[in-house]
Amino acid sequence: GGQGVRITEVFPHSQAEWAGIQVGEILFRVETGRVDPQVTHIRTTADIGPTFWNGDQALRPEVHKFFLRDPNTGETRDVKVRLRDVSVRN
Repeated sequence: GGQGVRITEVFPHSQAEWAGIQVGEILFRVETGRVDPQVTHIRTTADIGPTFWNGDQALRPEVHKFFLRDPNTGETRDVKVRLRDVSVRN
């Protein structure tokens, strides 16, 4: 619906689980970098890739601040995550 991306799975023992990201939450904004952060508004899944990958298809190692919304209560929160490895499941 262009309002963010619903988290559908959190892998056990992952950085997402460690950060407390919950299935069902809506990711709607990401800030990348500590100084003068780059802000990306997440409306659909198409907005996610460029947020975490640079032009050489290498993972950006910066600290990312994820802004999440609980769809039941409307409450928002943010968590900081440093991505070190990305695994893709088909």
